[in-house]
Amino acid sequence: MTRAIRCAIIGLALSWLSTLAAVEVPADLARVLAAADAAATPTEALRVLTGWSGAAHALHQARLGAALTQEQRWPAAEAAWRRALELDPTLHGAGLGLAECRLRQDDAAGALALCAVHLDRGTAASPELLLYAHAARAAGDSRLLAVLIADGIARFPAESAWRRLDIGQLADTARWGEAAQAARALLTRSPADVRLWQALAAAEQELGRDAAARVALEAAVLADDGRHDLRHRLADVQLAAGFAPAALANYRWLLNSPYRTSASSIEDRLMSASLRAAIECGEVDQARAWFADVPSDHRDPRLALALARLAVDLADRELMQVAPALTARRLPAAVTAVIAHARHIALAVSTLDALAGLGAVGADVLLWSGQLAERCRDAPRAEACYRRAVVASGAAAALAPLYLAQLLHRQSRRDEARQVLAEHLERHPADATARTFRDALVGAGP
Repeated sequence: MTRAIRCAIIGLALSWLSTLAAVEVPADLARVLAAADAAATPTEALRVLTGWSGAAHALHQARLGAALTQEQRWPAAEAAWRRALELDPTLHGAGLGLAECRLRQDDAAGALALCAVHLDRGTAASPELLLYAHAARAAGDSRLLAVLIADGIARFPAESAWRRLDIGQLADTARWGEAAQAARALLTRSPADVRLWQALAAAEQELGRDAAARVALEAAVLADDGRHDLRHRLADVQLAAGFAPAALANYRWLLNSPYRTSASSIEDRLMSASLRAAIECGEVDQARAWFADVPSDHRDPRLALALARLAVDLADRELMQVAPALTARRLPAAVTAVIAHARHIALAVSTLDALAGLGAVGADVLLWSGQLAERCRDAPRAEACYRRAVVASGAAAALAPLYLAQLLHRQSRRDEARQVLAEHLERHPADATARTFRDALVGAGP
């Protein structure tokens, strides 16, 4: 139930109480109720009301229930509303207050029963009827909800709350096309309504119209750019759709906001997605800086590997770009690039070592680690990686014997290379590449 509906219900209850007070309330209690009505805050009203020591009275208990409801102290408010009804069962405002307390404490069936007793569908004000409808929705009574929505739209056609509830019911019953149509129609009247944009985004997503859903989310963020949860969802959708730069801009905004530390689960998901976006955008330094902020026990091995691959790929491209400098004998630029390249390789190797220590590596990672070791002229390390890859998990394990045999062949260890290939062919006799390589080694002699 929305805050506006709750405040309206409280307002109705207070108006009923003041009307009855003129007839039935003792003078000393009337002064207390008037002072409570004049109080600047619910807390001040409670102070006034709890100071009353006269005989129990339904209106005093109901006014106390209203103040406690404003403070969202549901069990205490429920007790006050119940006592008011015990003292005067005809006090329907107390019945509605009690219904809200039951609904707020997840007793939709109890709230529904109270609404049925204390509401007249034909004469109820809009907030009363909305309370009844929300109770029906929470109780899963779709037929009653449909009737109440029809009543609400017919009696209060200008009120957006009924249209929004109608959209919610359409979504509950998976009528996504109608929900999207209703949301778009209402947005022509309320283009800054964030909830409507969210509803439209959800409907479009369910209909498989991802681009339209993304646009609706972007509009929701524009309507309320302080909603961190919406921006987070938009960034995730943008990243999934391949709009990494746009996603990265939103992730940066979120990481610089208090939202980042609002919950550990949020920070973990946010940092993981931010790193993916930075990696996809090729921003290796930014990705490294963020990765360094992640506690070691929360680091995603897949992101560490992706970051290492990005670093090496960028370094390779940078090294290729200095070829003209080497040709022109501009040695300082070339030397700088070579040093940077070596640094990236070293960082990648250290990342792979860390992953191996965690046991978070498959054959594909081990093969890449072996290749990096070969580039660093570290043959023993490369051989160890390839031998581990032979018995590791993953489809790449079938390639490991070829990498190992090639390394052994380059070291003139041809007998060992033949043995590796022979053992591999016993397990995979249909591997034509391995068979061709073995035959070539056999023909090459010792």
